[in-house]
Amino acid sequence: MRYIDRSTTPAPESLSAADGAGLKEYAKAKAYYAEVPPHKKAYPFEAYKADDVKLALRNLFNGKCAYCELRYEGGQPMDVEHYRPKGGVQERDDHRGYWWLAADWNNLLPSCIDCNRRRGQVSADAGMTLSQLEAALASMGDTEPGGKQDAFPTLDGVWADPEIDPNTIESPALIDPTQTDPANHLHWPQADLSVVLPTVDFSGNECPRATASIYIYALNRIGLVQSRLEIRQKFDAHINTIREVVIGAMEFDEPHRQRFMKVAEDGIANLRIETGIKHIYSAMLSARLDAFEAEFRALIEADEA
Repeated sequence: MRYIDRSTTPAPESLSAADGAGLKEYAKAKAYYAEVPPHKKAYPFEAYKADDVKLALRNLFNGKCAYCELRYEGGQPMDVEHYRPKGGVQERDDHRGYWWLAADWNNLLPSCIDCNRRRGQVSADAGMTLSQLEAALASMGDTEPGGKQDAFPTLDGVWADPEIDPNTIESPALIDPTQTDPANHLHWPQADLSVVLPTVDFSGNECPRATASIYIYALNRIGLVQSRLEIRQKFDAHINTIREVVIGAMEFDEPHRQRFMKVAEDGIANLRIETGIKHIYSAMLSARLDAFEAEFRALIEADEA
């Protein structure tokens, strides 16, 4: 997950126009939820499914899931996900959902089905080895519910009532990558597997928003971890080649040394392209490259000392 600036993509006309489907549906839903006695079922929302909404979300996130950065266009359908659920809130039985935000552009995100739909998932642990991951993939043993669906925990147990701006009173436990930079909450350890972990503060406390997001979005489900690992291994192979070039360069005098260092710097620049916003798992790869660049600088400083 990485930060995305929503302002780069305007709201779809079907949601923003005065005579568009979004505002028309909002008026109907408002009347529906005002009826007495209240309806037992949620209003059958449709406006958020419009083609221009799907296209705008595709352009905003470059065809990737907002949560896991999987490129859903490669084979699975994209769910138009409501960050604040439209039809109910899992953590509060009496909340009828954020129906007034069902067609609000700022509440919509593109999601792969595994991040959005709740079903049994097997998760990888931080200390798991590659062989243990392969065994877990082969057995698909104990599962636990994963996928957001209508989950929306808050840090203080407060949820907005109808037509109140939730941003003024709520403290969401889940990360919305268009509102919060996930890099401030999520940590990619230099581990055998490509798991993501919560950041930890100076007192040793895990970031609660990261903990909730990793669990509810199932960001360490084993199939996703395996997919990230395959990409990371190729990335690491390039890093290892650059590392060998740097170490070898230190055995030469100028100008040969500088020539090899230039090759290494160009290699790093090429890898940085792969960490760009359009690439899958870019947050993971960016963290990986940041760590190597710090190592690279330390090698240069030690050699020059």
